[in-house]
Amino acid sequence: MRLIRARLADADRDSVVAALDELEAEYALLPDDERVDSAFLELPVADGAVDAVLAHLRDSGLDDDAYTVVVDAAPRRPSTNTSTTSSSRGRRATAASPTPRYGSEPRT
Repeated sequence: MRLIRARLADADRDSVVAALDELEAEYALLPDDERVDSAFLELPVADGAVDAVLAHLRDSGLDDDAYTVVVDAAPRRPSTNTSTTSSSRGRRATAASPTPRYGSEPRT
């Protein structure tokens, strides 16, 4: 699974959203805190579909020069390991107290 994140100009929003709806894609539009004329689009896609989906979005109005990032979005599996682990500061975390407390004495 991959996650596409792209900056979407307000002028292109309607056509790109229509293309996503046409694909029946699940996506999110998030506010862009740096600019008032754009938003961020986040779209999970299958590994082999990234190029085809990006091409479809670009054909639908996403600017070829738009800030776009594709990352691995594989879900992390929770660890079932209950053994003692070391933290980066040398304190130890156990299943009973999984997060070491920095600035205080370790639990005994």
